Amino acid sequence: MITIGELTLNSGFKYTIEIHEVEIFQMSILHGGSFKVTEEISSQLNKDTHEAGSWQAIQEMNIKFSHRGNEYDADIIVKDILSDYPKFKIIKIHSM
Repeated sequence: MITIGELTLNSGFKYTIEIHEVEIFQMSILHGGSFKVTEEISSQLNKDTHEAGSWQAIQEMNIKFSHRGNEYDADIIVKDILSDYPKFKIIKIHSM
């Protein structure tokens, strides 16, 4: 099931994304997932990486989406940032 959400990069740029995997524990606790990286996002990530000096410096982002009736707003850390479908893990959930 593909879910549409909003991704905010560390640099402040916001993008509408397709979330392809959502990992939920105990019916509503968000743990992580994966999303599709478009050419536009990839281009901005490359620019941000160049400016920051490394891809590790831009791994933290924010994601917002609705899944099975629950609204999520979370800070995430993205692994394999250069892949087409990088995985993310939750580092902080904000109240909605």
